[in-house]
Parts: sequence; C-alpha cells; structure tokens
Amino acid sequence: MLAMGCSMTSNGAQQTHHPSELQQQINNYIATYQARQDFEHFLSYYADDVQLEDMIYGFAVKDKQALAEFFNWSAGNVEILDGEQTFTLDEVIVNEQQRRAVIRGTYVRFMYEGRELGP
Repeated sequence: MLAMGCSMTSNGAQQTHHPSELQQQINNYIATYQARQDFEHFLSYYADDVQLEDMIYGFAVKDKQALAEFFNWSAGNVEILDGEQTFTLDEVIVNEQQRRAVIRGTYVRFMYEGRELGP
C-alpha cells in the first residue's frame, strides 16, 4: 500500500509529491500490518518500552515482549472473514514536527478465538 499526494500546477500538469521518510515508514507499517506475513518486521516498528491498551478486552502491555505475546500472529487465533485486509483505512494524520501519526480505520469482520468481531 502506497499513498502519494498529487496537486495541480497552474498550467494544469500534475505534480507528484514524494512522501517524507516518516510518511513512507507509516505506509510500510500499514502494509506490513495488512499483510500479516512478517511478524518480526511488524515488531520492529515498536520501541522496547511500547505501551498498548486493547479497548475491547481491557488488556494492556508495557513492553515489546508483552506486545509480541498479545499479537502473536503465528498462534492462528485470528481469521479475517471479509477478504485479505485486516482493516479499511479511513484517514492518516501526520505531524512531521512531532514525528507522530494517527491512523484511523475500521477493522473488517474477523474471528478471534472463535468469537466474531468487527467492524
């Protein structure tokens, strides 16, 4: 998945803006998460002291090891029901100065430990 911005110049020609390093990293993260193939690469996007709270189950992690145990793609607990992508991407907001991004989307229907969840 690659998102690029385009704008029209005064003469009507399309001008392509290349994504920043941060935007490219965000695009790569989204593609890695969507593909669910390379778990080690997915984990490489997180700091050792990552914190995450699952709002559905109330489960919280405070380090990368706990995050790996929580996601654990190899366990086979997740089955995507509506296609191959795990979520539909609605919006990505990037703040280059603070090096932060907010990714907003909707999970597709999936089974987790025999329970249907999403969207």
